[in-house]
Amino acid sequence: MNDSHIDVILYYLRKKAKYNVGNSFKYTTVDCVFKSKIALLLDKYVDLERVESCDDEERLIGDYINGYKVYWVLAVVSLNDKCIDVYDSYRAAGHDATIKFEIQKFSQLIPLYLIMYGFYTKEGIEAPFDESDFFDVIFMKDIPQQESGSKDCGIFMLAFAEYLSYGQGIPVDSFDSQYLRTRYATLLWN
Repeated sequence: MNDSHIDVILYYLRKKAKYNVGNSFKYTTVDCVFKSKIALLLDKYVDLERVESCDDEERLIGDYINGYKVYWVLAVVSLNDKCIDVYDSYRAAGHDATIKFEIQKFSQLIPLYLIMYGFYTKEGIEAPFDESDFFDVIFMKDIPQQESGSKDCGIFMLAFAEYLSYGQGIPVDSFDSQYLRTRYATLLWN
């Protein structure tokens, strides 16, 4: 399964949410590592006065283009609870620190932008926090984990999003990534 397949399934989930009257979820996708590197690279290109190398960012962008270093994590933002729940199918100390570092940027910017762009004022509600309050980042526990080196993060992330979109918990004991891969392939086939 490649990124195009993942994009199609996420598109389906976004459309399902849009037309499901009782659903309170909205979906969007972005690879936060890629997005942050693109933003950093653009800043370096625009600032012609800066004499700083772009080699690291350009190499990473090249890795993405060549299909390396792509890793999918589901991050669910709760405006009510002021938190970001992270559903990561691979847990390891160094890996967790990297993911948390990237998600932390969103936890700092989202509250600021909600207030800055008048989200709560437009909705007619009082902001439950001020711009200096960051969202908590919570790594969800007791979720299925992929085997080290399996490269199944996309399947896991899609399944997590689908289970949550139906308001279901994520089954730990009956999670079958091979079955899900076949199921998603069948959905894409039609």
